[in-house]
Amino acid sequence: MTTPLIAGSSDYEVRDLNDEINKLIREKRHWDNQIVALGGANYRRNVAMLDDDGKEVPGTKGYKYFGRAKDIPGVRELFQSRMKEEEEENQALAFYKKFMDQGPPYYGDLDENDGTLLRYERAAEEEDWREAYSNLRGSLGFSTE
Repeated sequence: MTTPLIAGSSDYEVRDLNDEINKLIREKRHWDNQIVALGGANYRRNVAMLDDDGKEVPGTKGYKYFGRAKDIPGVRELFQSRMKEEEEENQALAFYKKFMDQGPPYYGDLDENDGTLLRYERAAEEEDWREAYSNLRGSLGFSTE
């Protein structure tokens, strides 16, 4: 990196500098892996980079964009599309969140506690059995009494 990043740099220079930074980060990761493979200390950080709201910052895995590189036209749209996707995911989660953590009454687990439902089901079963028995006797040619 012989040219310092200045405000007057073109988008191509900014992109080249960002590429070089990512190349150096990748090289550092390979050296850290080699150190661990040889039995040395583990200097890798596996924690996610979070913003002020506690959400993971986009672009923190793989290729990273630094400084003015985030404002390059193609990159700007990439971040906007990621933000849009994240917003859609949050809306879907908000929709399904109302169905999460429901208690036993929501699923009908307490319906049998008072015995009313059980009595109703028993009567319906007996009626179905009587009707099925009557139909079977009729189809076999027996009297339906």
